[in-house]
Formats: sequence, C-alpha cells, structure tokens
Amino acid sequence: MSDIRNEIWNNSKSAKGPCQGCPKAGSDYNHPGFFNYDADILVVEEAPSFTHFEFSGYERSHDYEWYRSFYEEEHLNSILSWPPVRLFLRPVFEPLGFDESEIIEEVYMTSSVKCPVKNRKLDEPFTSCRSYLEQEIREMDPEVIVTAGKLATEGTAELLGVSSTDIRNLSISKSEWWGLSKFDTDPPLIHIPHWGYYDNHNRLTDEEWGECIHSVRKGLRDTVYTN
Repeated sequence: MSDIRNEIWNNSKSAKGPCQGCPKAGSDYNHPGFFNYDADILVVEEAPSFTHFEFSGYERSHDYEWYRSFYEEEHLNSILSWPPVRLFLRPVFEPLGFDESEIIEEVYMTSSVKCPVKNRKLDEPFTSCRSYLEQEIREMDPEVIVTAGKLATEGTAELLGVSSTDIRNLSISKSEWWGLSKFDTDPPLIHIPHWGYYDNHNRLTDEEWGECIHSVRKGLRDTVYTN
C-alpha cells in the first residue's frame, strides 16, 4: 500500500506541495496520524493538540518513521492515557470485546488539519490539508469513517460528495445527528461532537457523552461488526 504520511511530514517542514502557502507551513509540529493504516475504521478529528509534542526528545528534524516509532513504540503507554483513547476509543471498543492492544489495531486516527492550531479557525489550514485527507481515505479504503467534531465532519462529508446545502443543515451538537450518518456516502459516516467538548469545555454532560459513545458503537455494529 502506498502511504501519504511521510509526504505529509516532509511537506509540512519544507512548505512544499499542498503545504505551500499554508499559515502553518514550516511549523515545528506536525502529526500525520496514529495506529493502524491498514485498519477498516478511520477516525478523523479536527486537529492535533500541542500535547502530542510535549515528550522530552521530540525532534522535528528526524523523518516520519522516527516520529512514528517515537510515539507508537517509545511512548505508547502515555498515548494510551490521552483523551482520544481514554475518553473515546476505550469506551467504544472495550464493550465490543477489544483490549487496548487490539483497539489500536482496529483503527487509524488522523486529523482534518495536520498541524496544531491555537484557535478553532481551521478553514485556511484545512484547504491545504484537504488533499491529504482525501488521499488517506483513498489509500486506506476504510469500511467506515468516524468523525469527531463539526469541522472534521463537515470537511469529510464534503470530500465524500455531500452537498454544501446538506452540510449546512448538519448540527453536530444535536443528538439526532449522533451516530450513523443521515448522509448517503461511500464509505458510510458516523459522527459525534469532539471529545474536547466533553473533557475540556463541559458542553456535554456525562449522560450526553455516554449517548455519543453508544451511538458510535451502534454505528460500528451496523457497518463493520455485523456478525
């Protein structure tokens, strides 16, 4: 399988390719994605947080393979305590019978924007990163895509051919939109609010977040785990 991750890593450093002209080009921080690129489930969040890069020894001058092994091998235990795993992946997958080592083989996690941003105005960076997400979807050919957050959901839906009119009608804050999407896409979409709205912003109650998790698990049972 071809793999866009090394290209993302290099382009973001050198401001080449789709990264040319992006306000984040040349950043010291870039996150192509985590876990199993051959998985059937692709998880798309909005943007990486700066905590991805707070480990001692992080060095931007190395290549992508160094970065991958630095996080997924040397610091895997720390990564497994981060909110995307602790608040999202584990609650979704453990009731399906998967332990931590199996969960990270079941999914690949990426971002609609590949570099961290200090505010939520992601339109311009996403324009640059759009082709990367498009190629990730094409290379992986997942059975289902789970999107977390309004911007990740809207950007992914657009790539899958959903009309701008239909996207404008989407309200990810309303529970009627949580879970398997109303949009007819290939692959199907499952979408929920971002876990940060529960963990950092207190915009979701424990009960509401539990409903989000249940809706994702049900969507996976309806698409991937059908037996």
